[in-house]
Amino acid sequence: MDDIAKWLLERTKGIGGSDASIILGINPWRSKLQLYKEKAEGLILKENEDNPNLVWGHILEPVIAEQYQKETGRVVASVPRQLIHKAYSHIHANVDRLILDYNDEKRGFGVLEIKTKGAFINWNDDEIPPYYYSQIQHYLSVTGYSWGSFCAFDLGKKKLIILDVDRDEDYIDNLIKEENKFWDLVINKTPPEPDSSKACEEFLKNLYEKEVKGKELDLTINKEANERALILSIVRQQIKELKEKESYCENVLMSIMGDAEVGIGNGYKITWKKPKDSLKFDEDQFMINHKNLYKQYLKPKENTRRFTVRFNKEKC
Repeated sequence: MDDIAKWLLERTKGIGGSDASIILGINPWRSKLQLYKEKAEGLILKENEDNPNLVWGHILEPVIAEQYQKETGRVVASVPRQLIHKAYSHIHANVDRLILDYNDEKRGFGVLEIKTKGAFINWNDDEIPPYYYSQIQHYLSVTGYSWGSFCAFDLGKKKLIILDVDRDEDYIDNLIKEENKFWDLVINKTPPEPDSSKACEEFLKNLYEKEVKGKELDLTINKEANERALILSIVRQQIKELKEKESYCENVLMSIMGDAEVGIGNGYKITWKKPKDSLKFDEDQFMINHKNLYKQYLKPKENTRRFTVRFNKEKC
């Protein structure tokens, strides 16, 4: 078992720093339901094991830590073991590095969180992204330290982003409360409800990637399914009505604009102009003129399950 697999396995035994943002509902990539499946059922999706971000993050970590020392003059050290919260044994910390000294000795030891920032990732270099901020506060809650440092290597700009952060007691109190509530769900084998996030949608699609041919569920006595279907029907009708209102307002404004390119109103600006012409590949004509060549570049496409809900008109 490699280091990544061991790390993923250890994560199932308690709540770690990277879980904090998921439990708070501020993680854009993973949902609370997925985290529950990992903790309560030991589910680890293959995509997590093969995640290149995890692999390269582990490879670059010691290099970034070394450069952090050079740029800050601080001394850091790796922690050979998992740290455990003194009051809650299920709350763990696998910190990247401990900061052993600091110019202002009153602050004492600190925690260092190391990340890599992709060339196309967009977040403000002057602020710690909220999902990473929660991770640092989690580590501060476990260690009891009063401060930490966030260090990210920007792959696009080829530079280090270094930001210090102080311990936030109010934030930590709320974080511990939410982590304990989540762990109660794990212990009691009570899965959290799916949420509206894209991360939850993608997780469910990956979890139930293939259907069982011919399998049919009778949902007529499933109270929750019937309630959600009714709400969905109402929401779709509301969306339809709002889209009609949107189109009506746009058409009225177009009739007022006429042949004007720009319109300035009270708190709004309208533009109605033609974009520059562009070139479009005529695939149909190419197929007619170069049929054999076209076939050489065709490749099979594996489709995924398509989720649809249709309502009988008399029941909507």
